[in-house]
Amino acid sequence: MIGEKLGKILVRGIAPEVLAQLDAMAKSNERSLEAEARYALRSWVQPAFVEKEQSVRREQLSIRLTTALAEVNGIVRGSGIRPSHLAKAIGEAYAEPAENWFLGREEPSFGQLEKIAEILGVNSSWLLHGDGDPFPVESHRLSEDPAEAARWLLDFSELPQQPSVRFSRYKEDSKRIIFVRSAAATGGLIIVKQRATHRCITYNTPTNVSDSIGAGGEAQLRALFVTLELLYKVFGRGDVSIQSWVIPDHDFLAIIGGEIHPLSVEKQGEYQCPWWEDIWDEAEVSRKGYWDGWQSIAARIQNSITRNTRLNEFRSQVRDGTHPSIADLRKLIER
Repeated sequence: MIGEKLGKILVRGIAPEVLAQLDAMAKSNERSLEAEARYALRSWVQPAFVEKEQSVRREQLSIRLTTALAEVNGIVRGSGIRPSHLAKAIGEAYAEPAENWFLGREEPSFGQLEKIAEILGVNSSWLLHGDGDPFPVESHRLSEDPAEAARWLLDFSELPQQPSVRFSRYKEDSKRIIFVRSAAATGGLIIVKQRATHRCITYNTPTNVSDSIGAGGEAQLRALFVTLELLYKVFGRGDVSIQSWVIPDHDFLAIIGGEIHPLSVEKQGEYQCPWWEDIWDEAEVSRKGYWDGWQSIAARIQNSITRNTRLNEFRSQVRDGTHPSIADLRKLIER
C-alpha cells in the first residue's frame, strides 16, 4: 500500500515552457514524457540519497573505530590510547579531525584508516569497509613432528615487528605464546601469538585436548604432548614467554570468530593455569586437576606415546637433553 502511494504523483500547474522543455528533452533522449519526468525527479533528489549514504557510512565507521579503540584500551596499561594520540601518531597536525572520525562527523581517508588499523592491530578490511572480522584469526594444524611444530610456534615472522608508530607504553619486542583451551567438554585448542603489547594472531587448530577424540585426535595429542615437553626444555631463554589458559566456551568461540581481542579475557586472572607444562609430566598430573577428565586424558596420551616407537624415542632424547632440536630451538629464541 505504501509502495503504491509512493509510486504515483500528480503535479498540477506546471508552466507551459517547463512542460515544453521537458518534452523536448524526452524526445532528445528517446524517452516518454513520463519517463523523462521520473529521470528528472531522480536526478533532483539524488544528492539527498548520497548525503544519507555518507551519513550512514560515517556512523558505521565511527562505531568500528570506537570498538577497536575500546578493545585495545581494555588491554594496554596506563590511561589508554585516545583519538588525539592516534592523530599525532599518523602525522595529523590537529586532534580535532581524528576526534570527529570517532564521532561520525567526518570520514578519514583510506590511508589514514590503514595506519590506524596497523596501530590498533585490527584487520584493515574490517576497519575500512566492515568486511570480515575485527581481529585476525587463521587456521593451523600443528605438525605431528614435535621439532617442526616447536619451530613454527617460535616463529613470529607473520606478526609485524612493530607498528610504524609507537607509544611509550608499548613494551619492547617481547613475544608470547598462549595455549588456550576451551572449558567445554570437547576441549578445543587455539594458539595465540603475541608481539608487543597487543598485536596478536589467533590460530584455530583442529586439536581437542580431551577424551572426545578418535584415532586422529589421539595422534595430534601425542605430538602436542611431546612438543610441549620440548618447549619446556628450552623455556625461560630469550624473550619468548609461554602461558596456557582455560576459558569459558563463549569467550573461546568469540575469539575464534575474531569478534574480541584474544587478550581481552586475560583480565580474568582465574583463567590462567600452567596446564601446558603439567599435562605431559606424570609427576604433576597426579597433583593437579585443571578440568574434568584431566588425569584420564593425560594417562591415555602418555600410554599412547610409550607405544609409539618414534615419539617415545624422541621424548627420551628430549628428557636426557640429547635431541638435536634442543640446541636449534635455543638458538632460535636467543636471536
